[in-house]
Amino acid sequence: MRCVRDVMLPLDDVPVVREDATLAEAVGILEAADQSRPPGRPHYRAVLVTNARGQVVGKLGHLAFLKALEPGHEAPAERAALDRAGVDPELLGSIAGHRRLLEPSLEACCRRAAHTRVCDAMHAMPEALDEDTPINEAVTAIVRLQTPSILVRRGDAVVGLLRLADLYQVVAALITTR
Repeated sequence: MRCVRDVMLPLDDVPVVREDATLAEAVGILEAADQSRPPGRPHYRAVLVTNARGQVVGKLGHLAFLKALEPGHEAPAERAALDRAGVDPELLGSIAGHRRLLEPSLEACCRRAAHTRVCDAMHAMPEALDEDTPINEAVTAIVRLQTPSILVRRGDAVVGLLRLADLYQVVAALITTR
């Protein structure tokens, strides 16, 4: 029976960026990795984020890049502070809408990438699968979490990334050969 280890992308093959890098640097790393990917391998849709000790602390995917450039975007810590202070969510939405009116061009939004830090836009990845997890359980985890990828661990160490695209290829092959 196949397991996650047979399908995952090894950590050495995953594009990685430090949490203190800018979004512009992360985009460059993701684009370079995609240009050099082996033929037949699905496109990269995210970079993993590491801390100063090299530990994986999150990921930054296509949607997170776009959200971070949105004029109404606040870092998660800022949003939590506003919630604790009792700021009305409708007021925040109104302010975000007003900011969009003040800065409507995509080019203006993209200029933020030069100074927005990866740590302010990334998503933490608390869930992980053991490398010996059977494929059927991995499919269940990806569907349950509604995520395009999940970390793979050996003990406490991250050893790879299991992507929806990789799982789909396995499932598609099984469907078409049956």
